[in-house]
Amino acid sequence: MEVRMKIFRKTATAAILIILALFLITCVPEPPPETGGGGDAITWLDWNYEDNPDGSGKLTLMLDGSTPFAYNSQQSRALSEGMARMVHDFFEVVFVNDAGTGEVRRTSWEIGYPAGIGGLTRSKDYGNVAVGSANGSVVFVGRKQSMTLLGIGYLVQVNTGEDAWLPDNGTNTNTTEITPNAISITYAVHPLVTHVGFSGGDGGATLHTDRQTFLTAVERPLSANTGTSLIGALATKTSGKNITLPGDVVYPLFDLPPAPVPIAPATTANRTIEATYTIGLTAASTGPDDCFPPWPSTSLFDAALIGTGGLEIARRYAAYQIQGKTYDASKSLDTHTTVVATNNASGTFNSVITMTFTQNEKSAGILAITFQCPVYAITNAASTVGGGSDPIAVAAEAAKKWYIRPAFNQYQYLLDSGEDAGGMVMLGNVSEGTATNWLEIFTTGIGFSN
Repeated sequence: MEVRMKIFRKTATAAILIILALFLITCVPEPPPETGGGGDAITWLDWNYEDNPDGSGKLTLMLDGSTPFAYNSQQSRALSEGMARMVHDFFEVVFVNDAGTGEVRRTSWEIGYPAGIGGLTRSKDYGNVAVGSANGSVVFVGRKQSMTLLGIGYLVQVNTGEDAWLPDNGTNTNTTEITPNAISITYAVHPLVTHVGFSGGDGGATLHTDRQTFLTAVERPLSANTGTSLIGALATKTSGKNITLPGDVVYPLFDLPPAPVPIAPATTANRTIEATYTIGLTAASTGPDDCFPPWPSTSLFDAALIGTGGLEIARRYAAYQIQGKTYDASKSLDTHTTVVATNNASGTFNSVITMTFTQNEKSAGILAITFQCPVYAITNAASTVGGGSDPIAVAAEAAKKWYIRPAFNQYQYLLDSGEDAGGMVMLGNVSEGTATNWLEIFTTGIGFSN
């Protein structure tokens, strides 16, 4: 019987399927009813999340302690396609006020719990997102179990309760200053996105044109790649194609050239190959109510401060999964080609990840790679006041360590087709893979230093 794998368009953190939708709101939040009625599983919260058609979203936080947003805990557990694709469940909001005070205000919370931000210094413009800004704010959205970062948001609107939401006029004028009478604020949240692989227009050898995530410096014909250093990862150089594996599944295989040949009197030979992996963000959207202003002047990735250890790249078996079974894409495993990251060791995260592969005369077969990079939202400093979603908490909240990955949980260790929830890129110098059944117990972080 023919088996086909169901695929989805990828719209979050490389291979992560995420529809940023929890509740629908208008630009002006509605107040809760006077009475709540018992037994209806409704919880009133001080935050709300709204999705946009392009996959981005808006997060609204109340600053005055009110709880105007309804959360139905029973409904949120219902089994549905929409819920199955909503994998984000954790938020962290951070404010910094370094202009003479060094204040940090941060809070984190799970879906279904209040945010609870307090002690915020007013009359400051928190529209900046970059690490080291005099005043700034950012929201990280992701998966609590693995702390995988799925989206980054920036402050776009402030509501004083005296007027309706003021639409941005394109200049961001006076829209991100949190005034003394502000009661709520809104963030524009954009998911992390990628698109690994090739299109099928010419037999599956042309890179996707809408988003080119993984690039190499390997040109065709492969026999031409005889130098000791292949530099300049470009779309015009990147070679490979889609291959069909057992189960009638299709995955991209990026070419590696044949193993280098030692030249006398040398007894060994090495070849280095440059490659890049680019993580993008969904484009800002605008609606008929003009409730979604333009991007900030700096990259949203400038809000991601790299943690100790920096970015790591791990080699793996080229595994994929279909109908609950896990397969190895090839019996010929390349254990000799190595790969190292060449940026993102410290500072702020660079969304264009650079790396170098090194081959020797024994390099042959297929390998797969995946990566992770620890990051903090704007700063790794703890809040300078107590806070958090726990109302009895008195200690200052510590910074959360997030990870930028191509996928979350066990999906990080499955091949990425450019459409599904995998997180590994497959490379090799063979044209086809031969699959064999194999079983592995996946452990979060396996292959990395943590």
